[in-house]
Amino acid sequence: MRPKGFTLIELLVVISIMAILLTILGMNFFGLTAEARQTKAEADLRVLKISIDQYAINKMFYPATLNIVEGGDVLPKLPKDPFTENDNYNYFLSSVNGNYYAVWSTGLNGISGSVVISPNGVLNDTDDDDIGLTNGACPNKNWR
Repeated sequence: MRPKGFTLIELLVVISIMAILLTILGMNFFGLTAEARQTKAEADLRVLKISIDQYAINKMFYPATLNIVEGGDVLPKLPKDPFTENDNYNYFLSSVNGNYYAVWSTGLNGISGSVVISPNGVLNDTDDDDIGLTNGACPNKNWR
């Protein structure tokens, strides 16, 4: 008669299988979290761009900071960047002629690159994972 219970080998096999399954599930979960943050950032940036453009239509110039557009009809409150600890999105207005701006999120790494806009509106960002919008042109894949 065999004693009841599991052998050490059987327990190790079951624990190994469970660890592999949990690792796979965890990797999928964290991937979805990053994707959800990116989607939120893209939606927030579209709203910010609309607010900035509406401000420019009303005032005939672009705002110097994002705080200026807060509280209007389009944007009652500034959204927070989901990739940082709830900091505001970044905003840059070209000092050359004030006709071009950029608004962006730091992206997955949580670090903002430096953004420069040339006099003809071409934007250059030093951080590849930043996500942003500009009213000029940008060759970076995460910018529109």
